[in-house]
Amino acid sequence: MKIRKAYNFSDVLMVPIPGRINSRDTPSLATYAGYATPFMASPMRGIVDTCLIKKIASLGGIGFLHKFWRWPTDFFSALDKLKGVRYGMAVGTDLTYLEYAADAEMILVDVANGYTSKILSAISIAKSSYPNKIIVAGNVVTKRGANLLTSAGADLVRVGIGNGSLCSTRAVTGVGYPQLSAISECSEVANVIADGGMETSSDMAKALAAGAEFCMLGSPLASAFESSNNGTIYGMASERLHSEIRKQPKSIEGIEKQVERTDSLENILGSYSYGIKSAMTYLNAATLSELRENVTWVNS
Repeated sequence: MKIRKAYNFSDVLMVPIPGRINSRDTPSLATYAGYATPFMASPMRGIVDTCLIKKIASLGGIGFLHKFWRWPTDFFSALDKLKGVRYGMAVGTDLTYLEYAADAEMILVDVANGYTSKILSAISIAKSSYPNKIIVAGNVVTKRGANLLTSAGADLVRVGIGNGSLCSTRAVTGVGYPQLSAISECSEVANVIADGGMETSSDMAKALAAGAEFCMLGSPLASAFESSNNGTIYGMASERLHSEIRKQPKSIEGIEKQVERTDSLENILGSYSYGIKSAMTYLNAATLSELRENVTWVNS
């Protein structure tokens, strides 16, 4: 049996180097497609809704509408609230609601397992329907998986399986890949989003240094006043989610936990931003591209 060596965020540290960056105010977090920050709000029902999507857009990031609508009227109401806002929209492989994505800047073909054949045809249809929009797809954790999605038409690839704090896929199925190595390997062949598993600004700094264009956050945003969190948050493959959308689950691969709303989204992302910028000063990086160029890794 061959076992590959791969790394999570906690397995490594970034090595400081001499440099010219003397203040945390100097580095820029500008990233792919002109976004001022690399923060994405994950399409998670019960955490991310129109209020948070509007706020993260005003702060230079982007949030995604989830795909778990109980009634079409709820969906249409959300679209009305987001007119004039830079946002993304998640759809399943059945592409329900794709026809209403005209005002979205990004379209996410949102599947836990990005290795199935049906996602490839969904990406192709989404790209042909909206050739000028950014098509996002996932999730995968290997270079081969990233290649499959980009060859089908994905502009951004979402990386991460089972690493989110509300996900139990690894415990249930035994499938996954250490997230830092997954980001690094996938970024060799695609523009990638680090999806989940980041609990601190140091995790986010490492994800960006390893090659991610964006950090997609779910549960870390649940404590924001702008979140739709009502006290209990849950994974998108949890029993709670299936109950809410009145769907009989075939496999439970998510958990729920209690979280209070305690701070503004601006303060939460501001803290993450300065943590990342502080890391950039240690690595003499004024931009995220310089961060990737200057980083060297050491076992922690």
